[in-house]
Amino acid sequence: MIGEFKTPSKSVLRAVLAGLFLFAACAKTRVLPLGSPFPPASRWEKPLDVPLAAPLSTDGTLVFAALSTGSILAIDPATGSTLWTRSGLKPGFVAARPGFLVFVERSGVVWGINAQDGTAQWKTTTSVIDVQSVRLDGNRVFLGGGSGLAALVVTTGEVRFDVVANDVRDLEAAGDLLASLEEGALMVRNREDGAVKFRLASPEGEFGAPALFADGRVVLGSGTRLVRAISAGGEFRWRFKVSASEGPAARLSGREAGGSGLVRRRFL
Repeated sequence: MIGEFKTPSKSVLRAVLAGLFLFAACAKTRVLPLGSPFPPASRWEKPLDVPLAAPLSTDGTLVFAALSTGSILAIDPATGSTLWTRSGLKPGFVAARPGFLVFVERSGVVWGINAQDGTAQWKTTTSVIDVQSVRLDGNRVFLGGGSGLAALVVTTGEVRFDVVANDVRDLEAAGDLLASLEEGALMVRNREDGAVKFRLASPEGEFGAPALFADGRVVLGSGTRLVRAISAGGEFRWRFKVSASEGPAARLSGREAGGSGLVRRRFL
């Protein structure tokens, strides 16, 4: 019959579809150039009247800055505006976790501060003098310095231990352990009571800041061109030699505090 339309067979449809797929595969795909993310641009910059006394900290909502005058600023990370300022403190370190902020004066006085408005929740004095390192881990804040090592409960300010130690710096916490450098040697302690598990000196010179794993292993720079791994029992395992172009191994995991009078947020 004239004008009668016949439905194509399945084999014909498969052949047509295969041809279309082959054509699409052979067609030259246009690749769009990617915009380079570098150099990163500043969303905002916040000049400060005085330099920072320690690295910035955040509770996941706000950014906190400890100034060399002792003041603390709470900064909105989206706009850079100051939400609150707490004055009258001595220079020190800030450490934060969701909902709570800890400020540690270099003299060993520790403040628990409400992160939303800057009001003091508690104040505790420790025997640590010349605080050099602060570590916030869960509900504990650890501080070490020229004369000791102390641990406090973040929510209440209760002292869990306050022991004599010399030149404590680069504190690190993981699992049930606490690691630090004390007089240049690696010291691993129990997290809850500060009891010493082992002390280990570097065969090549000064150790760098330790990276502590929850199972007790430690990896850190040793001397000027080595990275060493140490077992949970305090025994040397492997070592890796760093090329001269990569700089001293002792500084691979080091942390620098302070900075110029500028807070800057960058994005890529």
